[in-house]
Amino acid sequence: MLTERRASRSIGEAKRFLADRRGIAALEFVLIAPIMILLLGSLPDVVGVVSAAKQATKLAETMGQLVSQAKVTLTENDINQILNAAPLVDPDILSYARAADVAVENAASITITSVAFTPIGNSCATTCQYEAGVVFSRTLSGTVRECGKLSAGSTNSPTTLPAEVFSANSIVVVDVETHFKPFATSFLTGEVSFKRSSYFRPRYLENVTSTKNCPGYAS
Repeated sequence: MLTERRASRSIGEAKRFLADRRGIAALEFVLIAPIMILLLGSLPDVVGVVSAAKQATKLAETMGQLVSQAKVTLTENDINQILNAAPLVDPDILSYARAADVAVENAASITITSVAFTPIGNSCATTCQYEAGVVFSRTLSGTVRECGKLSAGSTNSPTTLPAEVFSANSIVVVDVETHFKPFATSFLTGEVSFKRSSYFRPRYLENVTSTKNCPGYAS
């Protein structure tokens, strides 16, 4: 009988424990609070990443437009001024330089390249294939495209160009890489980088040239 009473009492206490909702809200808060704090804390970083991505695209396009509108042969000073104007186009470069404690000129990679296309074969008339050659290439903390031929590929790299940009007209290629350093979530994501490229046809010249071109291209 005593054993039955104890069993009955234990069952009753268990039922009361399960039915008691006191403290559940506090427990749920303890479990959810860190997640909520992380989400709220990461919101500025999410906005920053989206903004940095848009700015990287804007930087590549703006630089491409500037160079493609050249009306005369570009001097080394002209090219350097365009490259050094990058922080004015993309203020996030300055923000990253401060956050990462690096020099402004090392806070982004920008490469400006003039590319000329020549038809393959002397008998080409209407449907032609073209080969690409570097007229000149200059960079700010990046990798220049070496003088010589560029291959057609599915991606853009220092030695290749997307196949769809090959045509009878020369182009200006601008490759940029910018960075964003998260404030609250750097321990999760680390530094975020954005690579963008733009392709513009020269507006006034057959080829955009510099005072120091690759062999085979007149200044």
